[in-house]
Amino acid sequence: SITGSFAKYVSAISNSVADSSSPAGNPQTFQFVYRGPAINANANGPLTSTPNAIAAVFAWYNANGGANLPLNGAPTIPGLTPQIQGSLDSPNNLEYAVGVNRQFGSKAAIRADYVFRDFRDFYATVVNTSTGTVKDQFGKVYDLALIQNTNDLTRRYQGLTAQGTYRFNALVDVGVTYTLSRAWGNVEGENVNSGPVTSSAFGYPEYHQASWDYPVGDLSIDQHHRARMWINYGVPMLHGVTLSALQTVTSGVPYGALGTVATQPYVTNPGYQTPPSPTSAFGAYYFTARDAFRTDGERRTDVAANYVYHVKGARNLQLFGQLQVLNVFNQFQLCGCGGTVFQNGGGVTQTRIDQSVLNNSTNAATYAMFNPFTTTPVQGTNWALGPNFGKALNRFAYTTPRELRLSFGVRF
Repeated sequence: SITGSFAKYVSAISNSVADSSSPAGNPQTFQFVYRGPAINANANGPLTSTPNAIAAVFAWYNANGGANLPLNGAPTIPGLTPQIQGSLDSPNNLEYAVGVNRQFGSKAAIRADYVFRDFRDFYATVVNTSTGTVKDQFGKVYDLALIQNTNDLTRRYQGLTAQGTYRFNALVDVGVTYTLSRAWGNVEGENVNSGPVTSSAFGYPEYHQASWDYPVGDLSIDQHHRARMWINYGVPMLHGVTLSALQTVTSGVPYGALGTVATQPYVTNPGYQTPPSPTSAFGAYYFTARDAFRTDGERRTDVAANYVYHVKGARNLQLFGQLQVLNVFNQFQLCGCGGTVFQNGGGVTQTRIDQSVLNNSTNAATYAMFNPFTTTPVQGTNWALGPNFGKALNRFAYTTPRELRLSFGVRF
C-alpha cells in the first residue's frame, strides 16, 4: 500500500563512500511526503497494479508542485551535498601485540598471543549549524553535509589466543586453539559487503543523543569464546590414508532491541533547511542495552578421511581424495552461523534472527509516543519486542545441518 513518503532515485541505489563500482557514479536521492489518496490500503479489496500505482503517485506529484514540494528530510546530491572537502583518510587501527611460545622436545609446543586494536579515522557524515548551506543550479538551498574522518567514536578489540599441539608419532597428532576476546564500542564502523561505512552520529546532532542512538556496548562481531580441538590419525595399514576430527565450540554474539523514534516534534529547528521529518522516524533508538541479547553458541563436530597417492616416477604428482562429514551429530543451535553445501558455515550473521521492535513509529494505534530526550520508554506502553523477536528468519539462523562432501583431484 502507498500512504506515506516516497523517494526518487537517480543512478544506482547501493553505493558506499567514494564508490567507483557504479557505472553511473553515486546516486542522488530526494524524498517527498505523499499526501494523495491511499493506494491499495485494503489488502483484501480490489488491488491497483504496480504500474498503475506508480503512475498514480507521479500524477499526484506532478499536479501538486513536483520538484517544488517540500522535501521529507535532507536529499543526497553527491558533489553538492554531501561533499568531501580536503583529504579523507582510510579508517585504520593502532595494534599492539605480544606473544610467547615454548617448544617441549620434538613433540609438543604451546603459544600464546595477546592483541589490542584501537580503531581510528571513522567515516562520518557531519551536518550541523556550522557546516552551512549550499545552493543548486536552480537556486534551491540545502544543508551542507560533509564526509569527514572522526575519532569521536569508539571501536576496540582485545583478544588472548592460546594454542597447543602434541605429536605422538609420525601418524598421530592433536591440537587445540582457544581465543578469549572482546570487541566493544559505539560504532560498528564496517560490514562484510561494504567494508568501512559512514556513521550518521554527527548529522543533525540536536535531534539525537549518544546514550540511545549509539551507546557503548559489545559490538556485533564480539564473540567472547572460540575453541577448536582436532586430531589427525594416519592409518598404519593404509598408506596415505588420514582420518581427522574437528570439534568447534563458540559462544554467541550480541544484539539489542533496536528501533527508531521520531525526534523532530521535540526539537526546535535551530535553522536547518531540511531537518529530520516529523512524518518519519529518525535515527536509531536502543530500547535495551546494545548487547542485551545473545545468539546461541555453536557446538559442532566434523570428521574427514583423506587419501593421497604419490604417482611413482612422476615427481610431485599426487592423486588425492577427501570425504568430509560436517556436523556429524546433527546438532542445532540458533547461532546465525549456517551455510550452504558449498560453505563450511560458522560465519555468524545476526540478521538471520528476527530483531523487530514495535513502537509508535510502526504501530501508532497501540504504542504511545514519548520524548526520547526526557522520558524513559516503558515496555508495553511505548514499545515491545516483536512477536518473533529472537526467532529464526531462515534456515541459516541454525547450525549447518549434517552434510556429506566428496572431493578428488590431482596435485602437481
